[in-house]
Amino acid sequence: MAKQHHPLDANRKALVMGNDSYKAVTKLENAREDARLMAKSLSNVGYQVTMKLDLTEKEMKAALRGFKNQVEAGDEVAIFYAGHGVQIGGASYLMPTDIQLNNEQNVQLRAYPLRRLLDEVSAAPSAVNIVILDACRDNPFAEKASGKGLAQLDAPPGTYLAFATSPGNVAEDG
Repeated sequence: MAKQHHPLDANRKALVMGNDSYKAVTKLENAREDARLMAKSLSNVGYQVTMKLDLTEKEMKAALRGFKNQVEAGDEVAIFYAGHGVQIGGASYLMPTDIQLNNEQNVQLRAYPLRRLLDEVSAAPSAVNIVILDACRDNPFAEKASGKGLAQLDAPPGTYLAFATSPGNVAEDG
């Protein structure tokens, strides 16, 4: 017997990213495994999952752009990121594996701004957006920066945003 399509059913699409193998930043041990577990869990509840591991700056930007272009009207969208994240000047950034920590400006130019991610997700024609960030880590520029962890940020309408910890706190990799 064929499964009947219910009008409340929506296409579910997920992008899952896990960065462990940083070149110039402390390597993580659990981000890839967290991504694998999240991908499996999302797949089990009906999401079409795209999983990307150990993304460079170019790969991270391409993955997010490509995923956004797949989103159609009415989709339920989930994005999960596990890896290093920093707060600089009150803004939060997701760090690709090839990030260099020369200075804050380099991070601001090369890392992926969380605000940009949320703006792009909210601009897509999806019905519901879920963004889960397991990226509340110590800021490598803590002595110069305005805070540790990721900054508080309000999600756009139709978007649920979940952090690993409360704003300004850090989550340990372990």
